[in-house]
Amino acid sequence: MPQIKKSYEQIGVPLSKMTFSPDVPSSALGANEYNAGENVETDIRGVRSVAGDEEILGTVPGTATYISGGFRRGGEFWFIVATTEGKWWASNGVTDWYDITPNGATFSGYTQDTNITEAWNGKVPIFNDGIHPPFFLPDEAGATMVMYKNNIIPQNIGNITYVSPTTMRIEVSNSGWTTPPFTAGDKILITDVNPYFNGVFTVVSSTTTTVDYLAVPGASYPIGTVGRVSAAYTWNYNPNWKEVRAGFMRIYSTPNVGNILVAGNLTVTDLNDVVTNYPVTVIWSQKFGLDDAPLTWEPSITNVANQLEVPLRGEVLDAFPSNGNLYLSSYWDTVVFTPMNYSTTSAPILGVRLFNQGRGLLSANCWANTDDMVYGIDARDIWVFDGRTFTGIGNQRIKNWFYDQLDHRYVDRVYMEANTQKNQIEIYYPDSNADNGVPNKMISYRYDLDCWNPPRDVNHATFACEAPVWHYNADLS
Repeated sequence: MPQIKKSYEQIGVPLSKMTFSPDVPSSALGANEYNAGENVETDIRGVRSVAGDEEILGTVPGTATYISGGFRRGGEFWFIVATTEGKWWASNGVTDWYDITPNGATFSGYTQDTNITEAWNGKVPIFNDGIHPPFFLPDEAGATMVMYKNNIIPQNIGNITYVSPTTMRIEVSNSGWTTPPFTAGDKILITDVNPYFNGVFTVVSSTTTTVDYLAVPGASYPIGTVGRVSAAYTWNYNPNWKEVRAGFMRIYSTPNVGNILVAGNLTVTDLNDVVTNYPVTVIWSQKFGLDDAPLTWEPSITNVANQLEVPLRGEVLDAFPSNGNLYLSSYWDTVVFTPMNYSTTSAPILGVRLFNQGRGLLSANCWANTDDMVYGIDARDIWVFDGRTFTGIGNQRIKNWFYDQLDHRYVDRVYMEANTQKNQIEIYYPDSNADNGVPNKMISYRYDLDCWNPPRDVNHATFACEAPVWHYNADLS
């Protein structure tokens, strides 16, 4: 007997998971309170209030465009904020905000759509803003950011002499630099002299032929020795490139050599001021230890740094770690860096291959991880990745609704954050009512219940980070 074809398409998703899960009776809520998604979120245990947020950032000097946070000296949690005025600020929530911008400068080009990526290595955060070389905040009292240097050619040392009880002077033996290479507060690296002189030091001042640095005099420079002085933290090592900047930067704790920084989507300015973009070029630094930053990104026969192109369609936007590997994504695809058996410095440390065509990232910061899972969003769906397989979690539930609500002119403003206290992944995005594309909506996914919370209104949510519950001058026991 012939079967009659149904006029509708069948679905295989349980009705309870098709959309938001209203497990609070409407009689318990005010008019339109649930549909608006304001002030409440739901789970099977009832209503959870989201009121009572602590005002921590209200005193930041300027308009915040980025925020991060982590534990630093003495176990204190510090907030770090970048503002559209071109300044970086830090505070532990008790002390006043203080300026940590590299060399006290004021950065130009910071706006509400500046896409900043970060890498916390223990107590040391490292940042990339896509405009300048990377910079990091040492784990020291009153520290300010240290920026990696562009194209400062190392010089041979002719002599090191006494200046004052706290200062020594390097005299270079060759022609020197065309302009003074260092400013007060910069870090230099002295090598190839002896254990007394070798090391990383802080610059007092410099000229084209001398560098004054902080040190305690106590020995004479050995006659006949040809030492080397260079920028302590070297980013651009190509003498034909005046400047290099990266679209993203992340840390990868490899199982074979330890920590390295990985950056990609390079934009280069050469000596003739010609700007060239290398969208699928990726570089990684030399290895480095906990609570530290790598001294150089320059490949050599004695370190593991390297540079290569990856097989992606479109520019590489960001990277995320999972299951011992590092995954780099463009708008459409994902490649994987896999650790290799590392025996000598002349051997590669990572294997590279295309992992998935069709799964990528919408923009930088469009992923978040919880335990052994990574959540992300691309042009097709919101997904979860377990280290082996990408699985869509928005299809036939909120996918079509979400992409319809999203203002596609500002997809680079979308970002994700893990809220582990509430067991949820939060997606911040702008709709058509957003102020110049600054995210005004947040929708969250409860990964413990496999359900979506209703959307919530947020006010100018430029960026977010997870932090401990705020208790000041209170007994935490």
